[in-house]
Amino acid sequence: MPAVYIRETKTETRLQFKDSLSSLYLLLSRHPRSSTSLVHTIQRALHLTNEGWEIAFQWVPSHAGIPGNEVADSAARMALTDVNTTPFPLPLSAAKRLISRGCRSTWNNTLGDALRITSMGQYRSDSSPQPWIRKKSRVLDVTLTRLRLGHMTLTAHLHRLRLSPDPHCPWCMNFPETIEHFLLQCPHFHSHRVVLHSQLLALNVTTFDLPTLLAAAGAPPLSATRRHPPHLCLPEEDSSPNIAKPFHVGHLRSTIIGNFVANVASAAGHPVTRLNFLGDWGTQFGLLKYGYDAHNLTPSDLESDAIAKLHRAYVYANQRAEQDPTVAIAARDTFAHMEAGNEAEITAWETFRDVSIRDLKRVYGRLNVCFDEYHGESMYPKEACRGVLRDMEAAGMIRVTDDGRKVCQVRSGHEVTVEKSDGSSLYLTRDVAAAVDRFRRYGFTRMYYVVENGQTDHFSALFSVLKGLGHPWAPCLRHVKFGRVRGMSSRKGTAVALEDLLDGARHLMASRQQQAKTTKRAGEVSGVAAAEELAVSSVIVGDLKQRRQRDYTFSWDKALQATGDTGVRLQYLHCRLVSLERQCGVACVPGDLTTDTLQEPQAIALAVEIARFDEVLVETYRELEACILLAYLFRLCSVTNVALRHLPVKGSGRGVAEARLALFMAARHTLAAAMAILGLRPMTHM
Repeated sequence: MPAVYIRETKTETRLQFKDSLSSLYLLLSRHPRSSTSLVHTIQRALHLTNEGWEIAFQWVPSHAGIPGNEVADSAARMALTDVNTTPFPLPLSAAKRLISRGCRSTWNNTLGDALRITSMGQYRSDSSPQPWIRKKSRVLDVTLTRLRLGHMTLTAHLHRLRLSPDPHCPWCMNFPETIEHFLLQCPHFHSHRVVLHSQLLALNVTTFDLPTLLAAAGAPPLSATRRHPPHLCLPEEDSSPNIAKPFHVGHLRSTIIGNFVANVASAAGHPVTRLNFLGDWGTQFGLLKYGYDAHNLTPSDLESDAIAKLHRAYVYANQRAEQDPTVAIAARDTFAHMEAGNEAEITAWETFRDVSIRDLKRVYGRLNVCFDEYHGESMYPKEACRGVLRDMEAAGMIRVTDDGRKVCQVRSGHEVTVEKSDGSSLYLTRDVAAAVDRFRRYGFTRMYYVVENGQTDHFSALFSVLKGLGHPWAPCLRHVKFGRVRGMSSRKGTAVALEDLLDGARHLMASRQQQAKTTKRAGEVSGVAAAEELAVSSVIVGDLKQRRQRDYTFSWDKALQATGDTGVRLQYLHCRLVSLERQCGVACVPGDLTTDTLQEPQAIALAVEIARFDEVLVETYRELEACILLAYLFRLCSVTNVALRHLPVKGSGRGVAEARLALFMAARHTLAAAMAILGLRPMTHM
């Protein structure tokens, strides 16, 4: 296929990397040992040198020394040598079918022999998949076969190419990063393993090892009547900034809390869809288009610093509209053209939306936040809202007032407007249309709206309307309320964009790191990255340690302290435990470890605290209160620090040192798992 690509793209010089040295010997030999149709087909394709092309091959030894890969390569070579030769030329598609048929039976035999000498031998000697797997996905078929061979070791290949610094598990340090390790051993995935184990027990599968898991993966899908974990849909509607504007700090708290809610629900075993509902429709885009045209901007101008340029254009248009009423009229006309589907206006709007989402993803990345989908008000235009109003009228829920408004009674003595007298729709109508659309798309069993306390009446009305329309899933909706934060501004006291706030916190943290005696000097780039993570951790923990529905005053001085209940404290302990594992001089090997020597009260106290994680996680999920998990983490930090003072690893006898190291590794895994749920990225040095 690369040779065909070279021919079609007319590239005169090409360097091709291969991970099979034997295949290179075959392809480049004038008289190959093998006379298979596959080799001759490729050699014919490589006769491009006669046409003026130059092709250079480079062998990359990515498979050598990786047992599963060597087993697979050996089986493939044995199968290849037994394929019958066939006269040529043949079309490429016919050659592929012929080679596949010729290799299949020999491959099954040789693979069966290979599997019997690996830990997967008891799974299945025949490589042919269950029929449903082949029908569903060839990728799944290949993945299962590779897993059975031990072929997948994740970062080992990249490590050989010097693209990955370490082929070991990032949480366990001394263990190779394999699928088997993640599924069965790594404490970082303990909560996921608990869910998986319970699901296997529901299938009457009591053995928990890799061959059993692969056999379960090879079984037909469960009946549709079997209960699955509830699917959660999580719109973070108050996080949703307006497009073409900087991400304001006022959107920060809903983003942090929404990310936590999604993470803890996922840790509890639920599939979660994370939605960001953007303000991407309305008359303001007519103003934006006016400013965009007035500044003679083009799409190429938005390839860099797009949001700042669009924001300046929008501010200019607003100022002009205050001075000249015709500007506001022109803006309304532009938006009317957008609603009518004018191609030029829609194209400009799509450009604004695309560059805004691109910039938002970058800012969200700094907060360790990722959304599955970006929705917006533009998805629910007038037609969708009219459909909602027709349904409400058919249900007898609407009354027309004397001034022409349409209102709906949501509770005794309280009515809300669902359509203005001029026929314009309102947020409530669009939210009803959005909820109906989301259930149609996702079939969720629960949907959370992460929005501040001030919108309580709005969501009470929304849920009442949906219930009145007879939607059986209406009780599955929940408003996750939170209080307001005061003092979230720059250190000079002025309101700022989120990135300005994070940049200021990063600079302050970098300055404190330079002054701290315990800071390990690193390169400039890594020092900036560490300061960034500490700043973000401080902001997130400073917010989440408060009761969700309480208003509070944010303090930079308290948030950035290395002592006390802060994000810096959590990161510092995680880095200290990582350093201990790397420098203690002993290794912890599962299966060869005994914990009988852990008799000290500090060791027992730490083990008890680690064991509390599951029950704390359940309570955190039930209440959706991050402060519960953070209170546990700060206590875990205290107990771990006491144990570190009284239970030295380095210098102790081997058995004692290994047992203590295992205890501290378990503490670090627990700490890292909980930090990830909160939205933090555990650091390894600072």
